[in-house]
Amino acid sequence: MHQMNRKPNRTRFSFRGTAESFSSDNRGAVAIIFAFSIVILVAFVGSAVDYGRWMSARSQQQSAIDAAVLAAGRTFQVTDGNVATAVNTAQQYYAQLRSRLVVNDNTNFTVSNDGKTVTATSRAGLKTPFLSAV
Repeated sequence: MHQMNRKPNRTRFSFRGTAESFSSDNRGAVAIIFAFSIVILVAFVGSAVDYGRWMSARSQQQSAIDAAVLAAGRTFQVTDGNVATAVNTAQQYYAQLRSRLVVNDNTNFTVSNDGKTVTATSRAGLKTPFLSAV
C-alpha cells in the first residue's frame, strides 16, 4: 500500500486581504444608501406634516381666543360691568372654537380693574406623531 504524503489544507487568513476585498466589494451598496435615504426622506416629510399641523392649530387657537375676548368685551358692556359673566362667556366661546389638535391647554381670561381691557393668556402643546417617532 502506497501512502501519499499530503499536507493538510490550511487556509491562510489575512486581515489586510479581507479588508481590501471588503472595501472593494460594492454589491448591495445601493440598498444601504437607499435605506438611509428613505429614513431621512420620511423624517423630512414627517417634519413638514407636523409643522403644518402646528401652524393650523396655532391659527385656530388665535382665532378662538380673539373671538372669545371680543365676546367677553361685549358681554361686559351689556351686563353693566359684570366681570364673572364676561369671563364665563369668554371661556364658553373658547371651549367651542378652540383647536382639537392641542393638548395640555391652559387658557385664562381676565378683565382689567377699570373694565377697559379683556386679556387672554394661553399655553398649549401639540402632539407630533411624526417628529416624536424620529
